[in-house]
Amino acid sequence: MRFLTLGPLSISDEKAYPISAAKHRGLLAILLINVNRAVTVAHLVDELWPDDPPVTAQNLVRQYVSHLRRFLTDALGDTVALQTHAAGYMLVVDRSTLDVAEFERLGHAARTELAAGRPDEAKSLIGAALRLWRGQAYSDVPDGPSVTAERVRLEELYAGMLELEAESDLAAGRVSQSISELTSLTVRFPLHERLYVLLMRALTRAGRKADALAVYRDARAVLVGEVGLEPGPELRRAEQEVFDERPAADTAPAGPLTVQPAVVPAQLPAPLPDFVGRTDLIGAVTGTVEAGLRAENAPVIVLSGLGGVGKTALAVRLGHQLRESFPDGQIFLRLTGAHREPVDPAGALGRLLEVLGCPPADQPAGLWGRQDRFRSILATRRILLILDDAADADQVGKLLPGRTPGAVMVTSRGGMAELDGAHHIRIPAFGPGEALSLLGRLAGPNRTGAEPTAARAIADACGHLPLAVRVAGLLAAMSPGLALRHLEQRLSGGAALDELVLGNLDVKQVVGAAYDQLRPGDRQVLRQLACDTADGTGRPAPTSGWRHAVDRLVDSGMLEMVPAGHTGFGFRCPELLRRYVQRCTEPSMRYTSGVPAPAAAPTRLRMAV
Repeated sequence: MRFLTLGPLSISDEKAYPISAAKHRGLLAILLINVNRAVTVAHLVDELWPDDPPVTAQNLVRQYVSHLRRFLTDALGDTVALQTHAAGYMLVVDRSTLDVAEFERLGHAARTELAAGRPDEAKSLIGAALRLWRGQAYSDVPDGPSVTAERVRLEELYAGMLELEAESDLAAGRVSQSISELTSLTVRFPLHERLYVLLMRALTRAGRKADALAVYRDARAVLVGEVGLEPGPELRRAEQEVFDERPAADTAPAGPLTVQPAVVPAQLPAPLPDFVGRTDLIGAVTGTVEAGLRAENAPVIVLSGLGGVGKTALAVRLGHQLRESFPDGQIFLRLTGAHREPVDPAGALGRLLEVLGCPPADQPAGLWGRQDRFRSILATRRILLILDDAADADQVGKLLPGRTPGAVMVTSRGGMAELDGAHHIRIPAFGPGEALSLLGRLAGPNRTGAEPTAARAIADACGHLPLAVRVAGLLAAMSPGLALRHLEQRLSGGAALDELVLGNLDVKQVVGAAYDQLRPGDRQVLRQLACDTADGTGRPAPTSGWRHAVDRLVDSGMLEMVPAGHTGFGFRCPELLRRYVQRCTEPSMRYTSGVPAPAAAPTRLRMAV
């Protein structure tokens, strides 16, 4: 049984099962694009009626789901399941039954064969993949945001497969065939620089260097005329190879400075479509990066803050906004610092080298050798490197390039003050306006406008923490007919930590992870400060090392420094963290002043300095 999407949408199980109704095809397409993930009713409405949904749209979605479920059951029995979840609907199937999954698998296998020097085997795999392509993907499915985006993605995959086929022909010595194929492909995909590079190499091998240089001139004219950009570094190197009369080999000579990536890395995740606020932070980071690039002094920017405060979302948004400043690529590497087993620096460097065109077989074995190779490669490339969820300054320091025209952005729960030369930016929770804006985008602006008091109470119960507000907004979106005051009641009385859970979004787990990893001494100081709220002020017990503990807690975003009169500074514990700490505190540690802490009192403590 196969779901066929690389052409008209249909299902095949020795015989074809066409889907006659356009809305049913649209519904199935959206579920296949999000296969094995729940899709909310609101999202399905936006996809099926992108311009003007009818008043009965949600009821119609439920009817379409019922019809599609019966159709799938009649056609395929229990080999596929269209499930109803609290978050919406989910199509549960084995991904191997999707033709696009097979297409991607064959492409990966072909690249592996080509990298191993077996172009004929790669050609065979590519041919099998191209036979799956039956025309424009989802060609009979009505346009919608997800379907349109998926068509573009699959068209890029198809172009990449054709490019790989031409590359395998060139590697196998089929030069004339490569020239013919690549000439046609550069006309069909005029903005794919890699195709021009391969065509120039094929022409050079055929002794047609003048034609190869003409290809470069034509490519530059297209790129400048169509998108206003000069050719990228790989295409410029291809031109220089012709001038230098070097052999245009498909594999670069050994040495750290000549590694050439098959493609310019573009690894940024998609930005959040409902991103709000952070205008001042975006301006500050953008200005720092642009000033550093002008001075040829690559900046290292550390974005730090409490878990769930939106560090990664901000870094990704900034990466997309600054993308044109980094023509040699953008690399996004997760370091899992919030977990108990962060990524090992040597392994991280191996992954970075592979992305930059240095396969594992050609990499040095040890940490320092990989570090030298990595810094040598980046010495001449303007690349944006985002190190997400870093553990500490020691981990990050081993992954920083040397002098480079690029830039580095780090997200971490700790501020990494000891990281030399870095620009440190603390990411706070949302302000009230930003929290209400995000809640409105997710729950619906009409609903927050109709119930402003309930909306503000929900934002306050979330402590204005972006992750918590996002979960609350999604919970509201799942029940569009329910008044917001009902969600307010669910979150009241300190229940927000238990209620703010949706799928893999668990606010209590995120907030608690940082607390659970604290040193015992830091945990004790945090308990004292978070629970002594009788009169709004307090002082941590002067135990050994308490000043350093407070510094570390401030550095990790678990305490916020605020002005407190003329005698010193106060410390505020974020609301959801305060509630979590109070739950984890033993009775003997609940109070430092002998007075119980009110359940909803703000935490503000003062320490003379």
